[in-house]
Amino acid sequence: MPDGHPELDWLARRRAGESVRLIAQRAGVAASRVEKATKRFGPFPKANRQEGGTYLAAFLLEERRQRWVMNRRLGMRVKEIAERDQVSHQTVTRATRGWGPFPSRETIEAWVEARQQRRSLGAIALEFGVLPGIVQRFTTPHGPFPRPAQLPEGIETRESIARRAGVSDSAVRNWRHLPEPDWITATGRPVWLSTTITRWLETDALARCALCGARPVSLPVHMGYLHGQSARQTKRLRSGR
Repeated sequence: MPDGHPELDWLARRRAGESVRLIAQRAGVAASRVEKATKRFGPFPKANRQEGGTYLAAFLLEERRQRWVMNRRLGMRVKEIAERDQVSHQTVTRATRGWGPFPSRETIEAWVEARQQRRSLGAIALEFGVLPGIVQRFTTPHGPFPRPAQLPEGIETRESIARRAGVSDSAVRNWRHLPEPDWITATGRPVWLSTTITRWLETDALARCALCGARPVSLPVHMGYLHGQSARQTKRLRSGR
């Protein structure tokens, strides 16, 4: 707008919904001058952009966009985000375009690791707030995966203890120093609470391999078989020398 006729610019801004104070602030003049110059051309629509409001709106929109990007990176569908925030799915798609991939690689890796640990699709989906089908679709190319554990979360069997200790299932079956089971199932299967096994692993019941973190029954045998270490080297490694 030519500098000689700023009133025409003020008039256009008032019709666009800017408040008198916001127009005055941008023009570097008194609000009364803007009011006087434009009043006779009214009435004007209710101002929906106030002084400071434009910047606040931009901040809130950016905050919302970042939230949507994070939701999509964690596997949430566009449709679910749109319904939650009461906007169109096109709005969500446009705002997050260019910020993919969706889900993120880190999220897919976490799902794959969980499936490798025999967690069910339902349990993984519940943790991430997504549908089980989404987890299945993005993890299937990284399979195959072992069958999910049939026991609920927080329960340990010899197989799950083996994974936590970094040893084979057969090794755990031969252990004689496991804590007493918290109960025995109707089929005679011993089970433990996860808290019981966590406390047991935190004790010195089993020496930890300094190279791979496993907790074998015989550390010298483990070091020699898997790492090619002699008994003397193993002793030196444990003593930190």
